[in-house]
Amino acid sequence: MERRKKGIKTIDWGRLLAVGPAVVYCDDNFIVINRLDRYPFGNDSVRTDCIFMVSCFQGAVTFEMNAETYRLEHNNVLVVLPNSVIGHVCFDADCTLQLVGVSTAYLQQLIRMDRRTWNLVSYYYQHPVLCMTDYKNLLLQSYKQLLQLRIEGEQHVYYRDVVRHLLSAFACEIVAELGKEVPAGAVGDGASDRYSSGEQIYRQFFDMVMADGGMHRNVAYYADRLCYTPKYLSKVVKEISGRTPLDIINEHAIEHIKRALKYSDKSIKEISEEFNFSNHSFFGKYVKAALGISPHKYRVKEKE
Repeated sequence: MERRKKGIKTIDWGRLLAVGPAVVYCDDNFIVINRLDRYPFGNDSVRTDCIFMVSCFQGAVTFEMNAETYRLEHNNVLVVLPNSVIGHVCFDADCTLQLVGVSTAYLQQLIRMDRRTWNLVSYYYQHPVLCMTDYKNLLLQSYKQLLQLRIEGEQHVYYRDVVRHLLSAFACEIVAELGKEVPAGAVGDGASDRYSSGEQIYRQFFDMVMADGGMHRNVAYYADRLCYTPKYLSKVVKEISGRTPLDIINEHAIEHIKRALKYSDKSIKEISEEFNFSNHSFFGKYVKAALGISPHKYRVKEKE
């Protein structure tokens, strides 16, 4: 597996927010950039830690991704997967892109990660540029127009929930359409294909994390249940997913905690006990390390 190159920056929401007014929506799981007409990272190569769909609706852009050179033109869509390295980007003078990004953790909650899905991911690592048909263009543009109308409209108490659900539907639609683009035989049906031993371990680990609901937040717990050492489980998960098991555990745990803080009427102390934290203070430190603010401030912000 490729080792991370020293000096390559990772794209995160913070770096993308530097694009400025072009960012029309952003929350913990989604970002929407309406008009991107320049590369926001100068001459730097960057590594992605989320999933992007980039649409070109004017001009063209050339770039390198994962050591291959590509050109994105009008009516093309670029699928950028996690751990992709992008560099040597050159925009045409009239090039304009639209970008929708979704966090890996959230997409994994939306879509069943079976063998066919992993094969689909592998295919799009090698074939990331799609030529859109008239129907697919109409479908995607319809979603985008509805999203833009909702994002730019009145912000009521359910505003973020509505936008998030629209974006979730958009993401599922994209994945479904991506599956249709793959040539026959290039991706297995998910039933007859056999998993490698590493994939089997990762799938078991991932299913356990999803089922756990954020109650256990250490690698040793899952390693013990799977009858492996924490070191071996960490090695396998990293090789298969490109991420550490602790990152995956914490991402899913914090999503459950965020929902509890936002929607539950329980006190913060009761929520900390519900998630098996040893004390209220440790719960506060855990949330602040993940979100940058205390549980109380997060709850107040989300209810505004």
